Parts: sequence; structure tokens; C-alpha cells
Amino acid sequence: MRIALWFSFVLVVGSLIGCGQRTVTVETPDGKKVTVTQGAGGGEATVKGADGLDMKVTTSAGGGVKIPDDFPKDVPVYPGAKVKTAASVQGNRTLSLETADAVDKAQAFYADKLKAEGWNVLATTNVPNGVNIGAQKDKSTLGVAISKQGDQTAIVVTVTTMP
Repeated sequence: MRIALWFSFVLVVGSLIGCGQRTVTVETPDGKKVTVTQGAGGGEATVKGADGLDMKVTTSAGGGVKIPDDFPKDVPVYPGAKVKTAASVQGNRTLSLETADAVDKAQAFYADKLKAEGWNVLATTNVPNGVNIGAQKDKSTLGVAISKQGDQTAIVVTVTTMP
């Protein structure tokens, strides 16, 4: 639950990212105070939580976010997609991607590539305007949400690795 609150907090952090260096203290959805330090480049924020739970968020309206170096190499990233957001907190990594390709094309890519990388696909669930895929490998779980958003397809990849 605590991790879910932090990932919902990504939206708040993303709204604080703009131009220049600044530090602000905000309250999380569960009432805790955190300090957000925004980088001078305007695309990165680091959150220091009162309970030692830290988070790093990189975002860009134009899709110019770099995939973090510590993003698991065995987790496929849709080719040619724009990376809109990258976030990490403890053993969790999330990428938000955007592509002009159709949902079924992205779904087929993940079905093939996850198996090729040794992931055990546990479930594929159709949802309105898209699909959710759940997979597991060793101590990691993976969720891929693919949905139609206007004329684009949004892909959110979340991987959690247990210690």
C-alpha cells in the first residue's frame, strides 16, 4: 500500500518539475511530509521521505526522458516509443511510454519479448481500450498496462524486485 501511495505521488512530483533549482516540502496522500528537490534542468526531481523511502522521478512533456541506467535489462522497452516518465522508489521501477502503434501491436511485442527474456506471463487481461499483462521472474514481478489514449498508445511498465 505504501508503495502504491508513492507511485500515485509521481503525478504530484511531475507537476512540480519546471525550470530552475528549487526545494519544496509537500504532503503525500497518506499525510507524511516529504522534501522535493527539483534539478536545475527541470526534468528531474528527487523526493526524500521522512521514513527513509526515497524516490527519483524524471519527466518530460515532449518525451525526451532517458531510460535510467538501473532499469532492468531483461525488461523489454517498446521500440521507438517516447519515454514520458521514469520513476524509481526502492525496488520499484516504472516507465511511462507513448507510441503511435496500435494496442494489439504493442501487446504482441510484449508477449514475444517477455517470453524471450525468461519472464513467466501469469495473466493477460483485456480492459476497456487496452490490455494488462502480469509476469514474474525470479524475485521480480512485472506489470505492463497498454491502453489507447486519443491517437496514441500509452504503455506503463512497472517492475518490482524483492530483496
